[in-house]
Amino acid sequence: MHVYMNTNSKQSARQVATKTVRCAIYTRVSTDDQAQGEYSSLDAQKDICEHYIAIHKEEGWVSALHLEDSGYSGSTMDRPGINNLLAEARAGNVDMIVVYKLDRLSRSLRQFYGLWEELRRHNVNFASATQQIDTATPHGMLFLNMLLSFAEFEREQTRERTRHKLIQRAQQGKWNGGWVPTGYDYDKKNQKLILKPAEQELVTKAFDEAVQLKNPTAVAKYLNKMGWRTRKRILVQKDGSTKVVGDKRFVSGRIQEMIANPIYKGVVINGGKEYPSEHPAIVSQQLWQSANEALRPKEKEGPIFLHQDRHVHLLKGLLKCGHCGLSLTPKPAGKKDKNGNQYLYYTCTNVSKEGGEAKCSVRNIPARPFEDLIIGYIGEIGKHPDIIKATIKAADETKNKGIKPLKAKLAELDQQFDKLSVAVKNFMDTAKKEGAKRISDEMIREAEQLAEEKRQVELEREKVKIDIQYREKVVTDARVIADSLLQFGKVFRVLPPEDQKELIRLLVKEVTVNHFDPEKDQMSAEPGVFKARIRTKWYLVNMTLYATDLFTGVSPKEGDKFVMPRGWLLGQGSNLQPSG
Repeated sequence: MHVYMNTNSKQSARQVATKTVRCAIYTRVSTDDQAQGEYSSLDAQKDICEHYIAIHKEEGWVSALHLEDSGYSGSTMDRPGINNLLAEARAGNVDMIVVYKLDRLSRSLRQFYGLWEELRRHNVNFASATQQIDTATPHGMLFLNMLLSFAEFEREQTRERTRHKLIQRAQQGKWNGGWVPTGYDYDKKNQKLILKPAEQELVTKAFDEAVQLKNPTAVAKYLNKMGWRTRKRILVQKDGSTKVVGDKRFVSGRIQEMIANPIYKGVVINGGKEYPSEHPAIVSQQLWQSANEALRPKEKEGPIFLHQDRHVHLLKGLLKCGHCGLSLTPKPAGKKDKNGNQYLYYTCTNVSKEGGEAKCSVRNIPARPFEDLIIGYIGEIGKHPDIIKATIKAADETKNKGIKPLKAKLAELDQQFDKLSVAVKNFMDTAKKEGAKRISDEMIREAEQLAEEKRQVELEREKVKIDIQYREKVVTDARVIADSLLQFGKVFRVLPPEDQKELIRLLVKEVTVNHFDPEKDQMSAEPGVFKARIRTKWYLVNMTLYATDLFTGVSPKEGDKFVMPRGWLLGQGSNLQPSG
């Protein structure tokens, strides 16, 4: 596979929005926030959001409405303010949602994605005043995408650590928790299951009758007739109250669960593997097997699909045929390669419909090699320090000179805040020593004044920080994107296939593919355009990233370690190297 990347292009001037951008401010505080007295009051959040909108005045931003949720947790999206916000978006009354912080909308990645997809359907953008997230710009969009992606990556790492811990426990024969199975009690001191004689007979009878009756409903009727009931359990609620569950008649589903539980034959299972348990078995291996075979449902006759495609197509929905203007969709072939993998392609929709009659020069693209090509392209961008340095240097040169007085003002506000914090602490220490009865009304008024001054300074400090962030936006975005792309390879390889697909979709807007003849066709100078040879065919690939404009116009000098603009080769799984 050969890829030649071209970056001889000038960065296009950034267009400034001239139309009115109607902004909806959304604020939220939970009951816990209110109890903790954190700097997150509805008024303070609104003030910060209004200030953020004001500094975008030249771009047409105006404050159109304010929606709030007071006393609602961020763990649920069923909130009046959110419902009204979505109604306004669907009605076409807003163009931008502005929040103090991302967690004001949602603390759940999955829930936020649902909300974000809904907003995108109605062409509504989103901005976080204090986190440099503005989905109306490529930089802000990428920052949001990578923020969410790395948050998901951290959760995956946590799941992986948990998985390893569970494997270790299983290898030691330890039960991994949950409802204590009927027939056992849990010994907290020794942290293991022990037999419960009063229920052992019940479990044994269930297995014996399963072998004889071969029907879970019949087994349930037998146990109910003998007077057995499901285990009675007492649950302690969050408010301290108790709730009784269980102590009911057996049903077929409960019998099937019991018979299928391998814990009764003296094993624990993790990842589909059985490990000898430290707890004693209630039934023999042979009885457990016989009972499960007796209750196993008969296989239904039906068509057998021999050629199921289990490959996760990373570029599905992103690829377009440059010749026909239609999507390139996944399509498996009947043949397999030397490793036994089915040949997979991305096929032009026109070819899928018209077959050999279709007038398409692209037709089919090998799926796996082309996916590796795109992954390699993204990964290589961030591997070279010279590109990152040139990008950040260019961003630094455009930074607003007015940032120095703002930083001086911030330092002054920091000093004021520290002094007020000390004053408030000293008052609290004095109040503790004097006792509540000796605190005068004058002291209380003084404390309230100090607290109010501290709040105002904190508010002003947040506004100055936003001003500084706005002026540093270009260079900050450059560093965030550079760091994200440097991490791309590390993050991508450890994610499950479905998450890899999602990460690609967060980075890549669209990939257009044309047939290319290196002897006849001219190379385009547009950013993100490169030519690639896959097997015996050449293609011209035009890939649009959410941050394409950041790296355009940045070219290494002649004689450097690598020179992308002049025929440098990107081999599969390799670094940039001269094509010769």
